[in-house]
Amino acid sequence: MSSSSAATPSFTAFPADPTTPAFSNDLEWITAYLTIHSLSAPSRRYSFLIWIVVVLFFLAFAIVHWTGSRGGFLGAHWTKWTIRRRTWRKKHNTALALKRNDLHRQPRSLPSNAQLLCLTLLLGVSLALAFVGPDYISPSLEVWQVRRDVVLSESYSFIPNTAPYLPLQPQYTIDKAWWTSSARVGQIAFALLPLCVLFALKSPPFAIFAIPFMIQLFFDKLAWLHRWTGRLIWFLTSVHIAFWSVQLVRDRNPSTGRIAYVHAFSYTPFIFGWIAFALLTSIIVLSMHPIRRNFYEAFYFLHILLVPLMLISAAFHHPAIWWWCWAALAIWAGERIWRGTWWLAANTTILGSSSSVKPSHPTTIPYDVEMNHIRRPTHSDSQSPRSPLNPSYQSDKQPASPHSPPIRSPTRSLFSLEARSTIHSMSPVASYIPPHGYVHAELLSGHTVRLRLITPGFIPWAPGQHFLIKIPSVSRFTSHPFTSASVCDYESPTDEGRLIVMLIRARNGWTQDLWNLVARNTAEHSSGDITATGDLPKRGVLLRAYIDGPCGSSIRARWGDHSTVLIISGGSGVSYGLSVLQYICMCLSGRDGRSLGGRPGGWGKKSFRTQRVRFVWLIREYAHIQWCASIVRRCLSLVPPSALQIDIFVTKFKPITAKEPSELPVQIPRRLRFAADPVPFEDLQPPHPSFARGGLSPHPSDSSESLDSQVSYQSDVDLTYYTGESEDRIPSDDVGLAHESHILELTNFDGDNDTTLPGENILSRNVKKEGQHRRAQSRKVATSLAAKKELEERTVRLLSPDGSGGAVNKTPATIAISRHSMDRPLPFSVATSSDNTWSEISMDTTYVSPVSPYSDSPTRGRQSMHSESTFSPGDRLPAGRKAATSLYSTKSWDVRSEASSSRGLLPLSAPDGSLDAIQFEISEEEAQDINVVAEHARPGKPKLDRILADEVEQSKGSVVVACCGPTSLNAMVRKIIAAQIDPARVWRGDMRGSISLVSEEFEY
Repeated sequence: MSSSSAATPSFTAFPADPTTPAFSNDLEWITAYLTIHSLSAPSRRYSFLIWIVVVLFFLAFAIVHWTGSRGGFLGAHWTKWTIRRRTWRKKHNTALALKRNDLHRQPRSLPSNAQLLCLTLLLGVSLALAFVGPDYISPSLEVWQVRRDVVLSESYSFIPNTAPYLPLQPQYTIDKAWWTSSARVGQIAFALLPLCVLFALKSPPFAIFAIPFMIQLFFDKLAWLHRWTGRLIWFLTSVHIAFWSVQLVRDRNPSTGRIAYVHAFSYTPFIFGWIAFALLTSIIVLSMHPIRRNFYEAFYFLHILLVPLMLISAAFHHPAIWWWCWAALAIWAGERIWRGTWWLAANTTILGSSSSVKPSHPTTIPYDVEMNHIRRPTHSDSQSPRSPLNPSYQSDKQPASPHSPPIRSPTRSLFSLEARSTIHSMSPVASYIPPHGYVHAELLSGHTVRLRLITPGFIPWAPGQHFLIKIPSVSRFTSHPFTSASVCDYESPTDEGRLIVMLIRARNGWTQDLWNLVARNTAEHSSGDITATGDLPKRGVLLRAYIDGPCGSSIRARWGDHSTVLIISGGSGVSYGLSVLQYICMCLSGRDGRSLGGRPGGWGKKSFRTQRVRFVWLIREYAHIQWCASIVRRCLSLVPPSALQIDIFVTKFKPITAKEPSELPVQIPRRLRFAADPVPFEDLQPPHPSFARGGLSPHPSDSSESLDSQVSYQSDVDLTYYTGESEDRIPSDDVGLAHESHILELTNFDGDNDTTLPGENILSRNVKKEGQHRRAQSRKVATSLAAKKELEERTVRLLSPDGSGGAVNKTPATIAISRHSMDRPLPFSVATSSDNTWSEISMDTTYVSPVSPYSDSPTRGRQSMHSESTFSPGDRLPAGRKAATSLYSTKSWDVRSEASSSRGLLPLSAPDGSLDAIQFEISEEEAQDINVVAEHARPGKPKLDRILADEVEQSKGSVVVACCGPTSLNAMVRKIIAAQIDPARVWRGDMRGSISLVSEEFEY
């Protein structure tokens, strides 16, 4: 045993602190000292190990992603835990903010459990490789040995030559010492530099995590890891400096007797080390959330400036392993060059990548031509079912495909399916197309600006992705990320298919500057940045703009793999939801997802399983419906109610105060209402919150309106937060506080301007009233449909020979009714068209209630918004017009609509010209869209848990939830999804227990 020990001496038998020979020259002594106290080449294996772990983890994640293993039993367990996210706020913060009149702020939040797990693994692996095991490994060991040592004496005179002192390094293994631990921690910090930069890159192929055949995670999902990796590097660097400081204080120069720390400042790489640490500390401090939020432009410029300087300084601090710094700098510079080339291709015609490959089109194109590409069949449509639509949903001029699949039988109540009011025909209005390279900026309600842009070069994007946009008139150098609310249609015959639409709400900084610029130009009737006197928009301004992108991890979503898609948006996060909604609806109508920026598949394709989509949007004001009315109406025209449900919840409303009657009310028979009779306002009031609590109605009624209202509001709407009795929060004595402290967190991002514009309250009231009218009339139509259907079924049974009538085919009259039911897109009359009238629908096929000569449904006849009069069957019509025989043509709802009359609400600016009083316009076609969508808006907070549970039960497979909104909404949705995931159900083969989440949640 003793001989063996003598043959193989332990590394502890050698001194941990090697001796440096005496030199007369102080610079020679400190150069020799620092060279001797540096790690050997084999000791660098720890920095390579960390990258081996990263690559293995990356490959495992990619395999799981592409094989779909996350959808199984184990995947359900994994998702159920990793998806959760937690938020918290001190109790006094909300009251203090209200007292100070501060802007609303989201509560503090932790990342999801999955992100915390990734951070824990990164911290654990890094710290383990920095401290576990011997620090200094004998140079004689050949495992992963790097023999090449960098000598810069000839190329860089300011770097001392270390080659003569390398033989003086210890030739044995050292377990732990101040200098060995310091050097080892420092090399781990060096190895993390490329990883930190990779987390920050936005464009593949340099952003390797976003490569299409890999995990496709972009900066929006990796930004959090980028920041924490940077903080980890700073922490390791601080430990490195602290340990080395201890060593330098303990050792002295035998020739002078001074501590080594004094001599170190004459060594140039030592100075570079302090410079690099100072730059790194500045980067970390300037990247703190308050500074980044309030001074983003300054943070951005300093980040771009300081990061390269820090990497260069760090490289010259320790040239022996400077390849980590050069690798980080190389991929950062390479990605910048790549993005610059892509930017030139997208925003200019220098590289020849122009959209001129398509024939030019006029600046203003008809609305029906504009939207034709949405419904245009592709080559494969002739060989597969077109869509889940009833054959009557096909264009009136196109015969229904004999292979069209039957519509899914309704499983919900008649009120929510057959009586739903939707418009499925495209209005013949004009849509302005901005010149290439210019954004058409319009003011919307809620201090929101809508940007519409077509780039000179063709840029494809996936639904839900975002772009970095720069408008020199607002900021000459910085660009900011915003999600596209539109989809990219490769097969569009016009430029409309690649129109980028952005909804930008004013907060502070750049967004507020954009609002002020557009408001000022609008008030001054300026055309903006364009000087041409040609075709200019009637509303809004044109601004020169440049974009960079697309970016965003939503490209990895497999929407078609799920039976049901539930979209939940809050406030201005609706841009993400609208993009996904359009994509799903167009795929359901027969389009191939590959031509829309997504994955291959569409209705009728084997790989496409989606049968239903539901859109849930939380907003503060009814007027905010303007943001998405046009897009939602287009989607309603593509798919039937069984495949699409729109729910818009307005969280800011005044609840009705219940009053106990002093005596029994007089029962007055309800009279018949005709077109000229207004509907009493009290009959259209939303239910009192007591309905949601199971109480009695203040206006008892046996009418279908009351029944439907009560059932609807009890099912998925929560009105109790106005009384402090919400199911998910502690009751509050202050009604205003109970509302503001909770509901704002579901609709408002930090800094959102929540003040109302002049005229916005009027628009909200009109939209609310419009929705009430439409829902009331829809319920009547539903009742009439049900009664008529029951009558026809009874007639068929009586006429059948066996009396059962179960196998008897529908009569022609029944077929006609089915083809013109509420699931059918009915044409509407237009003042400028004489052949598209309601006269083609006979009285035998009308389903409107006899007590209501007009229908409060978007499927009824419409007249032009320019019309100033209504027509009844006995009125004299203009020459060339035939008197309509259908009751639908007796009145035009849009003429009666108060919301549509608000399009010319008020002048664009106050009499004194102040920007604070800037108001917005609503075009005629947009007013029509608002009228249609108003029916789907109702007051209250949605019961998202019940909504998700209903969709899961109705689904025929797995469910995917798309979510974008404030942090609190995201955390709430994650909690609800985790509660609904049922691994046991998946184990039994019922994929309804599997729920996926695709969310947009990033902070630059």
